[in-house]
Amino acid sequence: MTWCCVAACATPPHEQLEGTSAVLHSPDGSSVIEDQRARFRQIFCQLAHTDGVIALGDTRCRAALWQLADESEPATAQLFPKIRTDLRLVIVTGAFGDCYGENAIPFRTGIQRLEKQGVRVGLVRVNGQSSTAHNAAQIADYFSQDPIGLKKVVLLGYSKGAIDVLQFLDDSPRIAAKVAAIVSVAGPIWGTPLAEHTSWIFRHMVTPVLKSRCDPGDGGVVESLRPRVRAAWQTQHPLPPGIAFFSLEGFTTREHLARGLRLSYALLAKRDARNDGQLLIEDQLEPGSALLGYVNADHWGMAITIERELHGMGARQETNAVPLDQFLEAIWLTVGERLEHPSQSGSVPK
Repeated sequence: MTWCCVAACATPPHEQLEGTSAVLHSPDGSSVIEDQRARFRQIFCQLAHTDGVIALGDTRCRAALWQLADESEPATAQLFPKIRTDLRLVIVTGAFGDCYGENAIPFRTGIQRLEKQGVRVGLVRVNGQSSTAHNAAQIADYFSQDPIGLKKVVLLGYSKGAIDVLQFLDDSPRIAAKVAAIVSVAGPIWGTPLAEHTSWIFRHMVTPVLKSRCDPGDGGVVESLRPRVRAAWQTQHPLPPGIAFFSLEGFTTREHLARGLRLSYALLAKRDARNDGQLLIEDQLEPGSALLGYVNADHWGMAITIERELHGMGARQETNAVPLDQFLEAIWLTVGERLEHPSQSGSVPK
């Protein structure tokens, strides 16, 4: 059903969206290995309530994390997981992330929070306008200068950083052998339909504006995001064995949309209102991954605070900040727990 026109956008009521079901099959028909939404919610809610960033009356944290109709209950009462300091986290930035300041760093203050708890965290600021091949080489360069050592690595890719990470794994199998898990946060695993309509805008409007702000690289960012390009890559490059993959996705409603994402939201909503202004939820799912959940945020709000730099384009009707610090820690705790107990079931059917 079409909910939006190009000029304006009226999203469906919150209750109507909550009545839908998760997308557990990627566009090629592959399914997720595990639905981890219930366990991720448990962990995130405990952190959010302890820190006072979610109202105590919101016992399921539904203001920040969508609870769709098919979400299962946790299998049993489980102990709160411990912070894993025997693993190393490396975060990879998204498209155009190097064109802005610290507010374009994914989970910027959440990184500091984990580091204070003993987690070693690295950051790779890849070229925001380049292809996956170009950026995969940058990730490899990072590890050549800062070798992995004894600790296994968890790679977290935000937005296009997620597919740059996948390309890196394929191009650098020796280093990939030290990777324990990949986390995709709002990753365009299957591209975005928007890429089919933005090449001219990118070349003639975006690139000239950003020329003075960042390195244009090889200019392959839009081509890398085309659905047919991503589908072909997925077919030819299955995930390496032995690496766990996790997906954290997002979609939202008008009051949470940044002004600069309203038009793109409207275009995507002609196919599905459950989008974040850049990606449909079905395009964010890696085959064989564990689904952590759906954040109630737009594409930028999923991980960065760019509204602090782009005051006009980043402005939202709802100004309450997404609890990014708690989301990052919940990701780390959930992934660490699953790596330690890979056969433990996270949820049971209703």
